[in-house]
Amino acid sequence: SIEHLRACIAAVESDGRVRAGEARIQQDTLVDACAFAGNFPSDSDLLHATQESPHAPVPSDDPKKTFEGTFKKVERLCLVREQNSLKLTQRLVREGYDERLVAEAIRQAQSWGLLDDARYAEVLVRSRLAAGKGIAGIERELAQCGIALEDVNGWPEEFEACRESEEERAFAVLRKHPPRSKNVREGAYRKLATKGFSASVAASVARAWAEQQG
Repeated sequence: SIEHLRACIAAVESDGRVRAGEARIQQDTLVDACAFAGNFPSDSDLLHATQESPHAPVPSDDPKKTFEGTFKKVERLCLVREQNSLKLTQRLVREGYDERLVAEAIRQAQSWGLLDDARYAEVLVRSRLAAGKGIAGIERELAQCGIALEDVNGWPEEFEACRESEEERAFAVLRKHPPRSKNVREGAYRKLATKGFSASVAASVARAWAEQQG
């Protein structure tokens, strides 16, 4: 009977002898057994028999559902530019990759040195400082990556831009790109705030800048 066949399938699974692709074999076996008995199983019987085989995954041609396909995606992105593990995981899951396979691929990439959050953080900080970004903004961006600024290798001693004070760096931003606003102080504050400078630094420098321009 169908119930007896299901019990046999369950017993085979419990012995660990089911391998990838045997879900299809189980369906075929069910059809043969029922044909021998003079009955044919319904679609729901076939589906139920397959669902009772959690350890017999059906092979997939979708690269998003295989480790190989997932790792190739991770590898390709890491070779283009430095990646952050948290951001990369979030991106792949959004794109439909299996979360468990993504985690495995991320670990593999880290073990091979393709993916390194410490290296990513250092590159990010240097690029943001070179672009005139404020430290407060850089800290927020790192936090979104699950990284603390104090965990960045060599911070702050090995970063040339940090030898200047935040106020000096803020003035440099305004001198290079003067704000165009009727209200000089307000325009300067907005520019510095969007550049990632803290509210206190932006307010102090904007006030001094407005006094210089007035």
